[in-house]
Amino acid sequence: MNETRIRSSLARAHSPKNEDELHGMRKRAWQQHGVLNVDPEIINNWEDKQHLINIGNKLYGEREE
Repeated sequence: MNETRIRSSLARAHSPKNEDELHGMRKRAWQQHGVLNVDPEIINNWEDKQHLINIGNKLYGEREE
């Protein structure tokens, strides 16, 4: 039987194995591409956290809880 495989750029992506790896991915995204990926739950300052939530809601809509 002849099997056809579909190639995708997503095939190279992988999920982080732990929090340290996730932190490293976020750090590289910021340093290399200017992309900031922040979990609002890790922000301790209420005003900073709310500001990030407001930006996310404005750009992408409300979060699904």
